[in-house]
Amino acid sequence: MDWTGLGTVLLACATLGLVVVGQRTGKTALGEYQAASRREQAKWLLELFDRFYLGPGYRDVNLAFDGLNEPLMRKICAALQDTGDDAAVEWELTRYLNFFEFVATLVSKGDIDPRDADSVFTYAARRILYLPGGKPRDFVAPYLERNSYRHLLSFAKDTTTA
Repeated sequence: MDWTGLGTVLLACATLGLVVVGQRTGKTALGEYQAASRREQAKWLLELFDRFYLGPGYRDVNLAFDGLNEPLMRKICAALQDTGDDAAVEWELTRYLNFFEFVATLVSKGDIDPRDADSVFTYAARRILYLPGGKPRDFVAPYLERNSYRHLLSFAKDTTTA
């Protein structure tokens, strides 16, 4: 009997077995990584949701964009047109826009799934650029461009509903 040939066959079988085991291990590790990544995205999204919708930090500006605080909305519009003189309103507006810029940046980098961010923040983001019914607030996009809110501008324009 030729033991050299048998050794070659056994070595080939062992190599093939290692390849199969390595491939399955790799697929399992990839699946676990993807699941952990989705869980991390969900945590971020929940934290952002809590901060935006449940915390007091953005409530007043959010209500103004929603049409529920007309005096504040007039001041916000003045700030967006660079004609305002209320530093507190400008600060609150800046915080509000920075929040959306942050969310939009996370989306653009792939840290948050665009569909998830879209489902949670579409309505509020589009209200920055558009009046109810879809008519644009013509002075907002130039303000966002002048002040380097590139990600926010793209995110608000790319969402699908007004």
